[in-house]
Amino acid sequence: MQTCYLGAAINTMAGWLYEISGVYLALLGVSIFLALDQNLVVKCSPMPPDA
Repeated sequence: MQTCYLGAAINTMAGWLYEISGVYLALLGVSIFLALDQNLVVKCSPMPPDA
């Protein structure tokens, strides 16, 4: 007999929060990896004063 732990976790409110936070952390990890993989250059130009 096969047990689906993921389905049992999603069946509760705490399970939904657990799954959402896991997906969020996975996306955060992927975005950090992609950001470190590229040579990003940020150029800041001075803002003109308001008249």
